Amino acid sequence: MKINKLQIGSFGKFKDYELELKDGFQLIYGKNEDGKSTLMAFIKIMFYSKLERGKDINKNLRKKYQPWDGSMMNGAIEFEHDGTCYRLQKDMGATPGADKVKLINMDTGEEVSFGKNEEIGKRFFGLDLDGFERSVYISNIGSFSSNGNNDEVAEKLMSNLVLSGDENVSQQLVINRINDAIEDMESKRGKKGILVEAKNEIDSLHNELVDIQILEDEQKKNMEEYQCLKTKLNEQKNIKDLLELNTNRNRLKRVNSLIEKIMGYTESEKKLEKENIPFKSLKAFLTECNSLMDESEKVSGSLEKLKGSIKNEDCNGNKLIPVSKKEYKCLNELVSKEKTLKDLLKRIDECFLPAFRSFIEAKNSYQNAETLLRKETELAGQLQKFHKAYKSYEEEKSTRIADKEKITRDFEKDRAKWNSEKQLREQHIEFTSEKLSMQGKLTQTSGKESQNKNLLLIFSVILGVISLILAVKISSLAAIGVVLAAGIGVFAIKSDKQSDKTEKGNKYDSTSNLKQELQNLKVQSEREDRRVSDRTKDYEDKIADISSKIDRIEEKLKSLIENNNAYMNSMDKCSQLKNEKDIALNYLNTRKSIFSQELNYMLEKYSGNSNLNAEAKITVLQSEDLKEIDAVSYRNKIEELYNAVELEIKEKMNEKSCTSIKKYENKYLEYASNMKNHDAVTRVQEEYLKKAGQFLDKVNEYEITPDYEAAKVLVQKLQEKISQLEREKYEVLNIAKGMGYDSPSLDHLNEEKNKLEASIKRFESVGDINYSIEELKQKQKDFASQNIEQQFFDLQKKIKTPDKNSSQIQEEIDEKEKDMDEKTQYFDCLKIASEVMQEASDEVRKSFGPQLNRKTSEIFKSLTNGKYGNILVTKDYDISIQSGIHYREWKYLSNGTVDQVYLALRLAIAELISDKNIYLPLFLDDVLMQYDDERMDAALKFLSDYAVQKGDEFQLLLFTCHQNIIERAKHYTNEAVKI
Repeated sequence: MKINKLQIGSFGKFKDYELELKDGFQLIYGKNEDGKSTLMAFIKIMFYSKLERGKDINKNLRKKYQPWDGSMMNGAIEFEHDGTCYRLQKDMGATPGADKVKLINMDTGEEVSFGKNEEIGKRFFGLDLDGFERSVYISNIGSFSSNGNNDEVAEKLMSNLVLSGDENVSQQLVINRINDAIEDMESKRGKKGILVEAKNEIDSLHNELVDIQILEDEQKKNMEEYQCLKTKLNEQKNIKDLLELNTNRNRLKRVNSLIEKIMGYTESEKKLEKENIPFKSLKAFLTECNSLMDESEKVSGSLEKLKGSIKNEDCNGNKLIPVSKKEYKCLNELVSKEKTLKDLLKRIDECFLPAFRSFIEAKNSYQNAETLLRKETELAGQLQKFHKAYKSYEEEKSTRIADKEKITRDFEKDRAKWNSEKQLREQHIEFTSEKLSMQGKLTQTSGKESQNKNLLLIFSVILGVISLILAVKISSLAAIGVVLAAGIGVFAIKSDKQSDKTEKGNKYDSTSNLKQELQNLKVQSEREDRRVSDRTKDYEDKIADISSKIDRIEEKLKSLIENNNAYMNSMDKCSQLKNEKDIALNYLNTRKSIFSQELNYMLEKYSGNSNLNAEAKITVLQSEDLKEIDAVSYRNKIEELYNAVELEIKEKMNEKSCTSIKKYENKYLEYASNMKNHDAVTRVQEEYLKKAGQFLDKVNEYEITPDYEAAKVLVQKLQEKISQLEREKYEVLNIAKGMGYDSPSLDHLNEEKNKLEASIKRFESVGDINYSIEELKQKQKDFASQNIEQQFFDLQKKIKTPDKNSSQIQEEIDEKEKDMDEKTQYFDCLKIASEVMQEASDEVRKSFGPQLNRKTSEIFKSLTNGKYGNILVTKDYDISIQSGIHYREWKYLSNGTVDQVYLALRLAIAELISDKNIYLPLFLDDVLMQYDDERMDAALKFLSDYAVQKGDEFQLLLFTCHQNIIERAKHYTNEAVKI
């Protein structure tokens, strides 16, 4: 294959640019920024659309080479492949999906069809983009490595070197699919996957089964309790009905009594009312009459008083003992002092002394609680050492139990691991036996041709892929086919290798080695079984030792439990005493606050009172260490002062022949006003006659009376009758309120009476009351304390039928466990298939590795004029170079040497992956820029000779911008094109 022409419509700096290319070694050169890298990028993006994307413009070619004038990228390449000329045209969008690609067969003029997502480079170079950049397209110097998942170069090498280039093989894809299937079954960490989910489902079903069984037992108990509570509820209802019957009977009696009382005072009201004065207005009428009568009586009293004063003055003027203003003021001061002392004495007796005594009592209680707490705390401190020892042994016991459980878990885990390893060893022995048997059969057919062995390897790969697909899509049993295919493949590869060695003269007795391997496996298995037995005994001894220690700890705990319980009881008592102390303190603070409030009140009210002399000052009670005897003494002193003042007042009253303060005051007023009363008698007498006439007229509106006294008697009798009726009404109202009525009426009472009678008749069907009311109430109280209705309600909520019973759950568990066994078997088959396929893949790589090493070494020796020896290439394409008797990694070499060796590797890969009759073109971008003159001449000579060796169908394009390379390259090629 070779490129004939590049046509760039618009790409980067290029616009309407053409470049014709020749076969053989061709130099394409220019200055920096002339566009050599742009031409390399154009070739790559024409053949491969799915390039790297991202924000980094240096890696995103679609962004980096956007035309400078903003137009769409487009161009064409004319090339020749296997004798046919093609033209590739492409309009490039922002994404691969936006590209418009057309491929034309120039010999027929027809457009060639291709897949929607097919890369043109994949069709003609036989490589994906990654393989293209590692082999024929060398745009950067230095090393490269495999990504491990889909190494296109390795696949191509295997196809061309191992399978003659006629088959499309991807053993890595098969391995990846098997590994993906293993990962689907169980993740590497063992936390996800089909097997893990199945196990979790089974565990969940087991837990659900336990919960259902517990629930079924609980439901049975709940139903028994339900029937018992139902019986109690019926009995409780009967008791409630009987009590309600009794209540209704009593209420009916009260309602009947109330009706009789209302009818009684209603009849009395009718008797008292008149045609012109209804009963509702009678009270207002009497109020008006009383008002007029009071005014008349008041005026009459004033008149009599005035007359009496005058008479007293006239008749007894010489006997009147006058009270002067000074005497009257002195008496008032004594009365004020008496009142102050009396109030203070009453306050002390009723408020201060009770508050003070309560405060002292609270203080004593707090001190007692504090003393008890201190003693109990000391006792707890003495017992604490036993508690610490007990707690220490308990912690040690918990630690020992945890250690025992951990060792037991480790034992179970190791035992499961040992069983699994034993199964694998047995499978390995069985597999080796089968290989030995197969080797014997293959010995009989050793004369077959190498082509048949290759066909056997192809058949194993195809069988493995088909079996894997069937296992994933249809049935896990098909995984057996994967194992079988892997075994056949390994056998084919090893057989092929054995044949090669036989041809070289190195004979190897495979059967003998297999027998030896089988014997070694059996010996190793027996040795491993003995090791497991020893480890099992170690585990059992450890568990027994820890159990013995736990027993000894329990004996020590038993010896300490009594003192520990005493400590715990003491701590509980301390807590209780602390609570009591806190309660006592709160009560003390409360009583102290009340006492302080009372003391402050008395200080505020009496501290500045002038009626208290120095001996009776209230500040005496302010002392912080006030005792009850001092408070009582102060109280007695106040009482003495009060008695002295009271006696002095009596003496002063006796001097004036007065028996009361009021009379003393009246005597003072009489004496002061006697002289003024003569003129007022006449005026008051006229006013009295007027008021008395108005009263008599008002009474005559109700009933005619002969005089003022008769009218007065009539009003008094009416007032008494109305008062009696009001008392009766008030009594009825209180009874009604007690029965729940705000304003009782006969209609409402009769309605309730009918309801009560109906209710009594209905409840009488319950039966006779065989218990006393007190017994029924006690039973009702007992039932209420049990809260039976709430228990019944809560129990109803507990009683529920599960969606599935235990037998249904057990059936599900059996089905899941059966399915789990099948999936486990499938998972084991997958792991065996993966191991076998990996072994087969390693064997295949060994087949093309020597040829790649040999070819790379040949090219590298030519580039270095034989300075270095052989080269080793790993499967990840890391290189080691022989220098003397040692191999050195490429990292320890100079940059120039590293560029040489990886150029040799790329050229070797390009040659080995090329089809036998079709050479792939080589694109080299400044690969010689780190070479010195000697290396550069050797490299240019090799490239020139290499191109001549390959013939006219081979094309090698060297792009450069370095003048030194350009001048030297012109000595080795006549085909040089300036950009």
